[in-house]
Amino acid sequence: MVADPIATERDLWRIWESQAIPASLTTRDGRSLRVLFPGVPNTAPGPDFKGALLAFDGRPAIRGDVEVHLQASSWEGHGHHLDRKYDNVALHVVLFDDGGPARTSTGAIIPVLALGPILAMHEPDAVRHAKPGPCYGPHRSHGSVQGLREILRRAGSQRFDERSDLWEAELAARQIEDCVLLALLRCIGLGRNQDACAALAQVLDGRTLDVVLYAAGTRANVAATAILLGMGGLIEEAHADEEVRETWSGYKHYWAGRPLDARQWQRFRLRPANLPENRLRIVATILARHGLAGLLDYLVSLLGTNPPAATSTLVAVLTPPGLLSGRAWALEAWANVLLPFLTAFGRHVANDRLVAAAAQRYAALPGGGSNSKLQRMTNIAGMAAPPHEAIEQQGLLHVWARYCSLQNCGECPLAIG
Repeated sequence: MVADPIATERDLWRIWESQAIPASLTTRDGRSLRVLFPGVPNTAPGPDFKGALLAFDGRPAIRGDVEVHLQASSWEGHGHHLDRKYDNVALHVVLFDDGGPARTSTGAIIPVLALGPILAMHEPDAVRHAKPGPCYGPHRSHGSVQGLREILRRAGSQRFDERSDLWEAELAARQIEDCVLLALLRCIGLGRNQDACAALAQVLDGRTLDVVLYAAGTRANVAATAILLGMGGLIEEAHADEEVRETWSGYKHYWAGRPLDARQWQRFRLRPANLPENRLRIVATILARHGLAGLLDYLVSLLGTNPPAATSTLVAVLTPPGLLSGRAWALEAWANVLLPFLTAFGRHVANDRLVAAAAQRYAALPGGGSNSKLQRMTNIAGMAAPPHEAIEQQGLLHVWARYCSLQNCGECPLAIG
């Protein structure tokens, strides 16, 4: 009999996350399997775990998603074989293998791993007391608090530099208006809608948008709202009023690209402030106030003031009055997007003062809100609570991306003692 704690799919989900199973496994079709990393728990629609690292038959590890069910037949029973969100699933983990097939929407066969027979040999306590996460290691020393902060600040600086380098490449390849638009859309796409925001930036033309907004005059906000919602495919989801719909009809032929499909946007379990149509309304308000070229000038001026602009002023750039928004999100946008972008722009135009000002602001910026990944890394680092500074929070996320998610424990800067 399988141990009592395994009564629901959530129990099996917890066991997979904690990896309270043998190191060597065998799939339904006889392939040997080593799980190097179980993946990141997914709270959005789609597979249960994202980005697992799996090695089949002694071959190099592959990156893929993992779906968990009590029975193998649940794959088709839940319609996953028709859903493109599950096309990157590399392993179907089940408690009981009742013979149900597992295929992607393209017909590719997915290996099935039945844990029931394996867990039946485990002591119940091994399952009941399993701890989540790939590397909690509470018994290990993590060094002094000051030493840990120095490690995180170095890692946060590395993450910042890498993002600045990526923006330099964008600035070398695109018009400046397109880069500013991409940066602004990346700000609102933090989280689940990064891909959709990047796609929206691709189908719009920054210079054309700037000209349209200038010509719209006092109706710039309506024009920006109509264009962003229209090209985003969100006119209906936003319950746009008649003025916005008529304005969109007048501008819909200005763009070479096709509007996005509304299904490209993630909406599952998002708070109203984070719904894509509401985030796009924030962008529309910002664009109506500044334009793209004007927004860049304004951002540069904020970093050049003496004394430097207050944190509340930076937050206010992305939180227009009367719209749903949040301080934590605005701070994350500055740390992840705007300050790396301004650093790259400073290098692009040989403005050393701007580069230095962006680095100084980043080093002193308060952190944004917590999330599951940051909390996981806080536990791994042996910290009682997430750090308050943005650079240290970004440092934890950098360690996750470069070491934890790749199971590169031997080189992890947190592996002290």
